[in-house]
Amino acid sequence: MKTLSERRSGEGLSEPRSGEGLSGPRSGTGLSEPGSRVGLSEPERVARLARAILSDVMLYHADEVQRGIEADDLFERLAPELEEAQLYFESRVEADVARELNAWNRALVDVLVYRSRHVRSRIW
Repeated sequence: MKTLSERRSGEGLSEPRSGEGLSGPRSGTGLSEPGSRVGLSEPERVARLARAILSDVMLYHADEVQRGIEADDLFERLAPELEEAQLYFESRVEADVARELNAWNRALVDVLVYRSRHVRSRIW
């Protein structure tokens, strides 16, 4: 199974021409190239990134998320995937901004828990 980083890198996709698509910004834009530390500091972009990463985790591990909610062991069950996802998030966001906003923990609840509210569980 591919790691989150491999899925995020677009492995297996044809590379767009220079300055096009998701391959990265054109040079001279002041933005970082793909794979480098972006250092996001805008609160909404930081929150959006956290939600997007966790949406990928939920998409690729939907069965495990459901079983984790049912058994009340979601975070233990997905510990390796969540750790990898959090490391990716932290590599893209300025540390003090991530701490101040608590965006990762908010996204954990919003994406993994709230979106699974339909699952029968003893925790609710």
